[in-house]
Amino acid sequence: MKMGSIRVSVGEQVTRGQVIGLVGNSGNTIAPHLHFQLMSSPESLASDGLPYEINSFYITAISPEPKN
Repeated sequence: MKMGSIRVSVGEQVTRGQVIGLVGNSGNTIAPHLHFQLMSSPESLASDGLPYEINSFYITAISPEPKN
């Protein structure tokens, strides 16, 4: 996530289409991207992963293939 862009709090319920933050770029990557997981509780090792469905998205840019 982009530093300072998170717009929700821990435990807050979110709705479809709500902006929760902005994707940033950190570490050794060629493009901004996001990894996420939905969980049944705040305890990561003691919770179950929850299913989700992405019903639409749009592409804003295409990353070039890395050169070897």
